[in-house]
Amino acid sequence: YIFENCQKKPVLIVPQKGAKADILKIAQKNADDYLLKSRSKEEVKNSMTIDAVTQLEKILGIKSARRMECYDISNISGTDKVASQVVFIDGEPAKKEYRKYKIKTVEGSNDFASMIETLQRRLQRAKDGDKKFVDLPDLIVIDGGKGQLSSAIEALDGAGFSHIDIVSLAKREEEIFVRGRLDPIVIPHTHNALKLMQRLRDEAHRFAITFHRQVRAKNFLPKEKTKQKIKKEQTKQQGA
Repeated sequence: YIFENCQKKPVLIVPQKGAKADILKIAQKNADDYLLKSRSKEEVKNSMTIDAVTQLEKILGIKSARRMECYDISNISGTDKVASQVVFIDGEPAKKEYRKYKIKTVEGSNDFASMIETLQRRLQRAKDGDKKFVDLPDLIVIDGGKGQLSSAIEALDGAGFSHIDIVSLAKREEEIFVRGRLDPIVIPHTHNALKLMQRLRDEAHRFAITFHRQVRAKNFLPKEKTKQKIKKEQTKQQGA
């Protein structure tokens, strides 16, 4: 644009020797290094996300894992029970798609029943056409082993979504349990497909714990205020 509006024909001077030529060489080297690092970062990112999704699809033998949803339950001795729904799209967190649930129908500490309630509510919202829930997962990942997977499958089938692929990731040995298969799938710990699932599972756990602490704090505060109020009234009565 500058050249086009220049009244005189511009002249580009490229130094061939001396200090200016050395500066030009340094600038060229810095540009080459920056380009190489940028490419390397992009390649690493792709290997940890999009490529890892493709690898996971092949390992699990499923059509797609583009949208993955992971669920986790958090409670202390059955109180203030909550659940988290974390979503990864193309191997990256989609935080606008995260959802939180307060468990409403389960008595005591029963993670299996809590998982069933969570999935049933999530899928019912999809059935009802709720815009925040209509995008269904290609793959559901449950934190746990065979028991947790069985509960999740029960909720999935009962809601009429048995076509959605679902697996569970057992934390101790990082084994993957799949519907209709007795033996778990074991992926090497260095494999990006497993690392992707671990990031998803850990993010669901983090999100659930954070929400649980928030709920617990809100429920704890009114109780403390009530105790303080009772103490004040008792102090007044004693003073009278």
